Amino acid sequence: MKREKFITVMAIFDGETQKKLEDLNVLMKEKFGEDGKTQGIPYHISLGSYAPEDTEMIVERIKQVAGETKSFPVIFEGLQHFGNVVRFIKPQMSEELMNLHLHFDSDYANGYSEWAAHATVFIHKEPTELELTDALQEKLEALKEARIVGIELGEFFPAKFIVRELFEGEEWC
Repeated sequence: MKREKFITVMAIFDGETQKKLEDLNVLMKEKFGEDGKTQGIPYHISLGSYAPEDTEMIVERIKQVAGETKSFPVIFEGLQHFGNVVRFIKPQMSEELMNLHLHFDSDYANGYSEWAAHATVFIHKEPTELELTDALQEKLEALKEARIVGIELGEFFPAKFIVRELFEGEEWC
């Protein structure tokens, strides 16, 4: 059951990866038109979702986990899709990513039983077969590796920033 209002814990990427994902998104907008992805939030991997009344508890957990976590690399396996509508970059599962997810393993928003790690890049208005132009292929080739540098909490819908905690020694772009 999809909820209308929820909070989401997100693993956020370093500034270089944010830029590369934005460049890919711009090319996809040029080719496919309007993007249905929520604007104003950083590119991320959703770790879990909760009821809005859990905000205070989750903020404290985010602060604790971020204080105990170091940034780590993520290797991407390429562009994939959910139903030819949601285009995403799939990360290889690593021990660090799984451990981070386990701190926030809840899917209040959708009620799915399986976590599917992904970073949404573009959402088509209608199901669309993806034709990779040379420019899109070039941007994808540049997206082989990233770093997870912190955790952010946002409320949806409408989208609202709540808190961002960076891992030790990291700076936000």
